[in-house]
Amino acid sequence: MQTKHNDTPRSGKQLVSDLVTVLSFIGIALAMLLTVVDVGLRLSSTIIEVFTNIRPRWGIIGVVDLMQLAIMVAVPLGIGVNFLNNRHIRVDIALDFLGKRFCCFSRSLTAMTGIAVLGICLWSASKELNGQFVFPSSSATLSLPLTWYWMPLIAGLTISLVVCISSFLYPLFERKPNGGKH
Repeated sequence: MQTKHNDTPRSGKQLVSDLVTVLSFIGIALAMLLTVVDVGLRLSSTIIEVFTNIRPRWGIIGVVDLMQLAIMVAVPLGIGVNFLNNRHIRVDIALDFLGKRFCCFSRSLTAMTGIAVLGICLWSASKELNGQFVFPSSSATLSLPLTWYWMPLIAGLTISLVVCISSFLYPLFERKPNGGKH
C-alpha cells in the first residue's frame, strides 16, 4: 500500500504555527512529566517508610516553580496558536441564522474587542516585565528570575494581538468578486 505525501511547501503562517505548537506542547509535556515523577517519588518514599520506618525525603525540589514556568510557556503560546489557526471559541450557531453582513460585522467587532483586550493585557504584562528588570525578583524555591515567567506570556499575547489585528484588517483589503459588490 502506497501513501500519498503532500509535497506542497508549507506557508510561513503554518511554520510559525507548528513551531509555537511544539513549544506549547513541550511546556505541557514537561508539566505532566514533572507531576508524574514527583508523585511517584513521594509515593515511593511513603512505601519505603512502611517497611523501614525511615522516610526518605524524595521528590523534585522546586516542582511548583517548574510547574508554573511550564504552564506559563504552554498556555499563552497555546492561546496564540489557536488565534493564529482560527480555532478559538465562537458561537457559530447564532451566526448561521444571520446574514452575511451581520457575520462580517460580528467578526470585525470581535476582532476589535480582541485587539482592545489583548492590547491592555500586553501593555500590563510589558509594564510588569519592565518592573522585573528594574527591581528583579525570583521564584520562591529555585530562585528562577520572574522574567522567565513573563516572557512566554508576552510572546503569546503578542502572537494573539498580531493575529487579531490581521483578522480585522484582512477583510478591508480582501478582493471582492464582481467588482467589489456584495
